[in-house]
This record gives sequence, structure tokens and C-alpha cells, in this order.
Amino acid sequence: MAEQSKWQVTDKMIEATIAHEYYFKANQGVIGVHAEIAAGEWAEGDTRPVAHVELHTALNLITICVLVLVNGYTLTGKSVCLDPAVFDEELGKKYARQDAIKQAYPVFAFSLAQLRAFEVQQADLAARIAAAQKELISKVNPDAVNN
Repeated sequence: MAEQSKWQVTDKMIEATIAHEYYFKANQGVIGVHAEIAAGEWAEGDTRPVAHVELHTALNLITICVLVLVNGYTLTGKSVCLDPAVFDEELGKKYARQDAIKQAYPVFAFSLAQLRAFEVQQADLAARIAAAQKELISKVNPDAVNN
């Protein structure tokens, strides 16, 4: 097996940054939004009328996962079951979480690319500083460079 690079995104790396996990079904999200409207907690200036909401049964088959990372960044994932007869809430959570984790890979890859570029820039800067110091010392004290 090939050696893993420190610049490679891994499940373990992502898992280590998850601070909180939340799960809900789509119908719960719709109900929550309408409860906020009814309670007057909706955004100021929102003029949508508060009315009875008919929930489509398909909303019961959509599971949503929200992962909050230690830095406050959020990842979301979803899973959808097409057949109510085989809906399994735990499987829905599992697949929604997997989908959220999948969303993390590009974000983490970008972050690692930024860190790698910074590390390369630091090494280049250190080499340039060392060369400039050597040149300065050679001008001030030519014998010090040869010793």
C-alpha cells in the first residue's frame, strides 16, 4: 500500500473536526419554519401569511444531516427513500451523514492546498533570507563567509 501523504484528506481528519451532529426529516424542517412564522419569530418584514400547511408524505422520506465543525463551518447531507414501505430512519441518518462527509472533501482539500502553499512560501522566504544574510555578511566581512 502506498504511503499516505500529509496533504491527503482522510475520513479520520474530517471526523476529528466534527463538533456537533443534527438530524431531522424534511417534514420536521417544514413544520419548524411554519412554527417560527406562527410564533412571530420569522424575519422582520416577512409578509407571508401564516396558514395551515399540508405536508406531502414524501417529506417523511427525506433525512437531513447537519454537521457543525469545530470552526463553526457546517456541512449538510441528505438521503431520500423512494418507498415508504422500506424507510428506515437509522439508514436514512447513516446515508445523510455519509453525504455530508462527502461535502467535506473539497473544503478540506482546499484548506490543505492553502496550507501547503503557505509552507512552500515560508521555505522559499527562509531560503531567500538566508541568501541575503550570506551576501550581506560577505560584503561586511568577506573572511567570515569563507570560514
